[in-house]
Amino acid sequence: MKRSYIDWLNVLASFAVVMLHNNEVYWWFSDTESYWVSANVIESIFYFATPIFMMNAGATLLSYRQRCSTFVYFKRRWTKTVAPFFLWSLLGIAFGIVFLHQKDEYLSIAQIINAIFQTRIINYYWYFIPLFAIYLAIPVLAAVEEKLKNKVYSYLLFISVLLTSTLPLLCNVLGLEHNADLASYSAFGYMLFPIAGYLLDRVELKRPIRLLLYGLGLTAMLCHMLITKELSFRQGSVAMLLKGYTNLPSVLYAFAVFTFFRYARLPKALDSFIHYVSAHLTYGVYLIHWYVIHLLVRLIPVDITSLSFRLIGGVAIYVFSALLVFLIRKIPILKRLLPS
Repeated sequence: MKRSYIDWLNVLASFAVVMLHNNEVYWWFSDTESYWVSANVIESIFYFATPIFMMNAGATLLSYRQRCSTFVYFKRRWTKTVAPFFLWSLLGIAFGIVFLHQKDEYLSIAQIINAIFQTRIINYYWYFIPLFAIYLAIPVLAAVEEKLKNKVYSYLLFISVLLTSTLPLLCNVLGLEHNADLASYSAFGYMLFPIAGYLLDRVELKRPIRLLLYGLGLTAMLCHMLITKELSFRQGSVAMLLKGYTNLPSVLYAFAVFTFFRYARLPKALDSFIHYVSAHLTYGVYLIHWYVIHLLVRLIPVDITSLSFRLIGGVAIYVFSALLVFLIRKIPILKRLLPS
């Protein structure tokens, strides 16, 4: 079944990731400098990026048994995702030694292994660790009989959203102690996103339900933005109450974005172009944009707190990274560095 909206979401999420990372000054809270207010807006708007990637994984991979064996499934995950993660992490060590003068941080095999698995080399790669855990869990969930999947997954999604997203936030708001073990052993953490992606891709939602979800998503995003701003100025640092991708505001926002594209009338004239970008460029952009950002700020004197750099610069970095991936993939020897 062709799902062109998945391609659109992949491209949008990869762009959102670049915008978030180019807006890193968000974490340099200042109640005297004006940059943080706009940084908070950018952070809140593009916060759906990681959840959408994970939802797309669920929509496309939880039915893999209909297309290939589990052996082939793991082989593809290794070739397309795991091996490039290790390769580009090792390249990051070389980059750090040459450009960032980090020679003393990689003096032993243990230091290198720790740096890779703790994603200290390229902090943007933190996403791969929960993604690999999701890949390992998918064969178990994919083994559920097709006729039972919707019911089983709906139950798992319900307890995940309740125990992982809602209960911790409610306890924080009410000043109650939250026992994290309840969520750890009863739900799936990030796995709620692939499950949700599968269900939202296959279960038809009536228009009133969709409109309700859009309203909840927009409200969640605005609460994330405005409440975080208010609390941050009160405490003098970035307020974490509503932060976290599995937190309820992020979950509702991501569900709304996914559902909107699932039912939107997207321009079919762009389907081929969007599919090419999604299939051949987006993953490469994720792998290399850290390098592009670091080289840019070292070679060109830019004010990374300026709004123009964080907006126009973010678009430019995304386009340049995509063009660089396109060119690398045209060179046979280098093509394997960036699998599609």
